[in-house]
Amino acid sequence: MFSDKLLIDVLHLYQKWYPTGNPFFAINKPEKSTIYVKIDGNRRIILGIQNDMIVKADYTDLLAEKQLKK
Repeated sequence: MFSDKLLIDVLHLYQKWYPTGNPFFAINKPEKSTIYVKIDGNRRIILGIQNDMIVKADYTDLLAEKQLKK
């Protein structure tokens, strides 16, 4: 699969894994492809395309990120 099709499959999988809380929402970036973001409590999950073959999932602990910025 190419990553644009794979991203949709990964999004559906993550929606099954994380069904509660806020839903994933799409952010359209003109210079890049669409990314999907979910924020629940202090966790942020970002799903996006890294290249033609790879879809990347980034998890961020927002409390730790806030402390690192201080």
